[in-house]
Amino acid sequence: MIQDILNKKYLKYLNALDIYEKEGSLILSRIIINPEFRKMGIGSQLMSDLIDYADETNKIVALTPSEDFGGLKSGLIRFYKRFGFKENKGPNKNFEFRESMIRQPKKSVKEMVHEALRRNI
Repeated sequence: MIQDILNKKYLKYLNALDIYEKEGSLILSRIIINPEFRKMGIGSQLMSDLIDYADETNKIVALTPSEDFGGLKSGLIRFYKRFGFKENKGPNKNFEFRESMIRQPKKSVKEMVHEALRRNI
């Protein structure tokens, strides 16, 4: 679903986009921006849209940065950390995912208010 939406929105900028959507999670397998559109913020915009969708639908996003598609792994790790991803190891390890980075969904203001009201009742 989200893959179709993002493919349509970013069609002319993308060389490839693979997102696997399951109940409770999204696996970002591959994102490749066409070389002529790199370093223009397209990847950041696409990631923001993906993260917004994940937060709205309360889904974990998991991925593994790879140099296979033209980026440096260290740079990709920094890029994903800007969006709230953490390395999937140590105290952050979620054994449901084999991917090396995960991002937990952020709660909406509406959800936080609802939880606060429920605790006070």
